[in-house]
Amino acid sequence: MSTVDRSTPGNESSALRIAGQAAGLTAGACVAAAIGVLAAHGGLKLIVALLGCTGLVTVLALTKQRTLLATGGLVLSMSLLQHKSFTAITPDISGGPPSIYLTTFDVMLVVLFGLWCLEGTMLRDLQVAFRRPILWVPAIAGLMMTFSVLVAKDAGMAAAEINRMFWTYLLFVYFAARVRSRAQVMVTLVSLAIVGVVQFFVVLLQWKTGGVLGLSFLGVPTELGERTLDAGQLGRPFGTITHPTFMGALVAAIGVIALAFGIHATGRRLRLAAVGLSGICVIPMVIANTRAAAVAFAAISAILVLDGVRRRVVPMRVLVAILFAGAIAIVPLWPHIQTKFDENFSTAHYNLEVNSRLELNRVAVDMFLDSPLVGTGLNNFQLVMDHWDRYGLIFGGNPVHNLFLLQLAETGIAGFAGLAITWIALAIVALRLARTRDPLMRAVGVGALAMYGFYFLEEQLGFALRHDVPRSTFWIVAGLTVSCSTMSRAFPVRTKAQARFIRTEAGGAWKKQTLAGMLMLALIPAATFGGPLSSAASASTEGLHIVFTAFDRNSNHQAIYTQRVGETSPRRI
Repeated sequence: MSTVDRSTPGNESSALRIAGQAAGLTAGACVAAAIGVLAAHGGLKLIVALLGCTGLVTVLALTKQRTLLATGGLVLSMSLLQHKSFTAITPDISGGPPSIYLTTFDVMLVVLFGLWCLEGTMLRDLQVAFRRPILWVPAIAGLMMTFSVLVAKDAGMAAAEINRMFWTYLLFVYFAARVRSRAQVMVTLVSLAIVGVVQFFVVLLQWKTGGVLGLSFLGVPTELGERTLDAGQLGRPFGTITHPTFMGALVAAIGVIALAFGIHATGRRLRLAAVGLSGICVIPMVIANTRAAAVAFAAISAILVLDGVRRRVVPMRVLVAILFAGAIAIVPLWPHIQTKFDENFSTAHYNLEVNSRLELNRVAVDMFLDSPLVGTGLNNFQLVMDHWDRYGLIFGGNPVHNLFLLQLAETGIAGFAGLAITWIALAIVALRLARTRDPLMRAVGVGALAMYGFYFLEEQLGFALRHDVPRSTFWIVAGLTVSCSTMSRAFPVRTKAQARFIRTEAGGAWKKQTLAGMLMLALIPAATFGGPLSSAASASTEGLHIVFTAFDRNSNHQAIYTQRVGETSPRRI
């Protein structure tokens, strides 16, 4: 008896679907079991990391706006940064990374690149983005800094800094090449604002309770930092960052960006919220007595307000009202202001701190003079400084509190030139963006300029950009500025000279086109019969050109072009 195969294509697909579901459930059970085993044998850090990863995967699977959500999550993860070292940790290293490590921030960045790759546009977007020289500048600058590895005492420490430079460059490239919508810009900026607000509340609670709120699992100190006063010690909160100085550099940078939005953005509510955020960012600096950040913040804020008055986006009456209100507020607050000033600048220990930093400056200069081309080794300052400690330093064992001298000492002229070129190139992009006609893009440009100016001043007395969170904030804003400058090409900057040139060319072209049209109408009969005037018509159009606008899909921007008769390709104005 023959058997009959009663299976159908539908039955086969059902069986395959059931088998796939069973395989998925089995794989999920295995993953859950592995997570359980790891959590059982790991500490609190591992459990928190696993819970975070599980929650992230679940949320990304349930939402349609995965890229926006992950972008916001990346920025917000700076508030709760955790590290995993892969090499031995060198103790007492504060001027750079103490080991080669990976952070939760880096993991989020990998997730974002993965989502970008799954969307199928990553290679094309990167190809278009890397046509702009600004994306190559940080990479070339980083290469110039790596020459110092050849003379480094500890190549492992240099490799740790190179590893972190690699991750920050990826961060810059992602925001510069991936962000292409206003929604992504706003999500990034709002997430940065939330980071500042989180630091405000944590610092406030640390100040009120006198403790660290159980945040030691983040790698922060187990007790508040100290400021030496004539009458004793003063506890200094640090938020979720490793030191009050770095916390101050973070919130101050967010504060100046917010103030730029409060001045240049449109919409009353947005401007009031931005100014309010800027004020909130001042409070952690005051509580934690972060001198360098506070002084640089005040200077940049004054420049922003005066520039707003010059541009006529801040009415003079508003400036007068601010000054009047400030003068009135100083009267009842003067005792508190005087106390804060005395705590920071009028103690006997303050002169000791000034002298200790001057000594470190001299050590850095001596190190540079002994090896001016390539320095003494990237991230090696603290490891080799004893050789230049001839008389005993007050603040021995610590890096020089000046980012630029630290760069000179460690990487010489080559590395310092790379740092300077990068800073100038980024500032040029922000300056051009600050002159665009789109209010949001202009506010981003002004905010980036304010942040660059703030860090330039603040880093004269510190090295916050050698640490993860301030450094990541710097490169997020830098990448966002590059992406906004790409998007703002539809709103080109026009100086008075450019506008006059365009009007002249357009008027001349209109006259020439009108005369040419009349001439061509008159020459149609002669051209039809092949008369001798056909050559004259060709000669009469010599030198004629037209002006038009076009949208370039490759560079994703709109521009004005001109093309002469007889040429095969237009020329951009």
